[in-house]
Amino acid sequence: MRKLYKNPNVNSQEKENIAAYLRQARQSKGWTLQEAANRCGLSRNGYTAIENGERNRITAEVLNKIANGFGVSITTLANAPASQDDLIAMMDRYLAKEERDCLDRLAKIRSMRDMLKRFSI
Repeated sequence: MRKLYKNPNVNSQEKENIAAYLRQARQSKGWTLQEAANRCGLSRNGYTAIENGERNRITAEVLNKIANGFGVSITTLANAPASQDDLIAMMDRYLAKEERDCLDRLAKIRSMRDMLKRFSI
């Protein structure tokens, strides 16, 4: 079976990223460890070892099972923020962009409204 990582030992940052994402996602869904393991098609011990960052070898097949169990892409798992602070910072960046986009749309609407007021009879 092909290993996801060329080095059989997943580096500590990758383990932390995946573990933090799984813990946060599982808790936000209100799932127990057993329920998450069942949804991913893994044993409870195997899933728990991954969520705790204790498993050094993760095959592409296992990572795909986890991604499917959580309804996300493998890329999402691999690029997940390492800590809650990283996750919050990522969300802040996303929200800042969304806020700018919303403000831009509102400015356009207000401009159109003002133009209509000036030209209405």
